Amino acid sequence: MAAHMYSHGVSYFSVPKCACTSLKMMFFELENGFAFREFSINGNWLHIHKFYISKQFEESRKVTRGNTFKFTVIRSPQARILSCFQHWVASENGRKSFLHIGDKIKARNAPVTPNWEEFVDHLETYRGLLPGIEHHSQPLSYFLGTDPDYFTKIYNLKQLPDMVQDLDKISGKKVNLQHYNVSEAPIEIPVTSEETKKK
Repeated sequence: MAAHMYSHGVSYFSVPKCACTSLKMMFFELENGFAFREFSINGNWLHIHKFYISKQFEESRKVTRGNTFKFTVIRSPQARILSCFQHWVASENGRKSFLHIGDKIKARNAPVTPNWEEFVDHLETYRGLLPGIEHHSQPLSYFLGTDPDYFTKIYNLKQLPDMVQDLDKISGKKVNLQHYNVSEAPIEIPVTSEETKKK
């Protein structure tokens, strides 16, 4: 769902791989006055995404309750898929998920340890086998709808300082934006064939 601060009329619509962990943590602290900490209840580990769930647009917009400042943060589609690749293929934890279902991946004639172009080429296969990849690679319109005029502000990642400044003014509080989920081994967008770019 979107994150809502009804007392100030603010709604944030989250998109995976668009700094959403950092923004959800920021929003929690802004609303509650203290930083969120992951915790466990009866062996179930609860993280920020259990409380602010990135859902389909129509579900998120239902609970805005007339909030007037509706915003989101986006990045280019290629950068989002690259971030998905970093998370699920280039990182150690992500590779474990791939290897765990290696036989299913092989059965669909897809590489178990794909490079960037192979990942994009077989993205539908990986989406069908790993819910995390499916969620992280949904198009922006899945989370934000198709009418950009619905939003008061749409920021890109370079405009996060502007977003913090706007929220400072609206809330009357000092907004604390920290960086979470930074890739283990950040990589630049690789040289990509025209076919891969189009896909």
